[in-house]
Amino acid sequence: MTMADAESTDHSLLAVQPATARHALRRALTEFLRDDGLDEAAALTYFSLLSLLPAVLVAVALLGVVGQGESATNAILRFIHELLPGDVADVISEPLQDFTSRGGAGVLLTVALVGAVWFASYYVQAFTRALNRMYQVEEGRPLWLLTTFGYVLTAVLVGMLAVVTSLLVVSGRIARALLRALEIPESWATLWEMSKWPVLLTLVITAVALLYHVTPNVRHRRFHWLSPGAVFALLVGGGATLGMALFLRSFGSFNYYYGALTGVFLFFLWLYTINAALLFGARVNAELERGRQLEAGLPAERTLLLQPRSTRTSRRRAARYAGLLGEAGALRVSRGATADLDAARAARDRDIPTPSDWL
Repeated sequence: MTMADAESTDHSLLAVQPATARHALRRALTEFLRDDGLDEAAALTYFSLLSLLPAVLVAVALLGVVGQGESATNAILRFIHELLPGDVADVISEPLQDFTSRGGAGVLLTVALVGAVWFASYYVQAFTRALNRMYQVEEGRPLWLLTTFGYVLTAVLVGMLAVVTSLLVVSGRIARALLRALEIPESWATLWEMSKWPVLLTLVITAVALLYHVTPNVRHRRFHWLSPGAVFALLVGGGATLGMALFLRSFGSFNYYYGALTGVFLFFLWLYTINAALLFGARVNAELERGRQLEAGLPAERTLLLQPRSTRTSRRRAARYAGLLGEAGALRVSRGATADLDAARAARDRDIPTPSDWL
């Protein structure tokens, strides 16, 4: 069967046999650990921290545009002090209060949005590199296109994160005050409390789907709103959030022993777990795609057979590297070295010490 024949089959990642699905899960775990997925999750966690505060500032500035900036700030500060110990919460609270006390909601929104997009773009770039490795494809999109598209995607994701933060903050008294500012009857507050959770879940699902579909340099056959990997990431992320909330509520005495480190450690662990789940979910999707290709008779045991979005940049890099190899060979020959290449490699391998030589 050819690749064209495979493209005409069922496009669902779930359209594989149970044995193939089990193989895909085993291989996903093996490849995830083999490709240092946990290290990549740590890098994504670092970039998440860089972009988190600017995203919160965007949410505060958005509410400030409709006259609820002070109320939103106070609600966020209460949430921070409930989540983190006093010393750590003060470190975050002071710059947030200073930022919102300057006035000028429109200017604050612009500054916060630019900062959030700038820092969050590093997260998108790191996620793109990670998924390219998973799909075994080089980045071939031109730099200008990759940069522009990356910033557009980042702005969309930051906007979603700011809306999610606003949804979590706007409740109770703040929701009623916001409705009054918008000249909407306060009786809508109950409807708001009921409807904001489906909206929040929809935004999170959309953000994960965009990350999985847009970032890698491969042409997916279709857009998956809820792929198997996305379901896994959402379940793990929701479980991590619930677990952290229950732990802080039930085992608050840990602050007595570890002080400020308790909240910091749990927050970092929460972010790390979510990023690891996102990466492993993407790996599950890639291996299910491999299983679909194998069932279609395609030789995808080692390399996924997916069409890249672009190979322009990767071809230029390959040509430059080939030129460097040619220059290196010319340098060797210019020194009078005519030894057989295979013999030289064998001699090199003999000179490499074994673990027993280190003892």
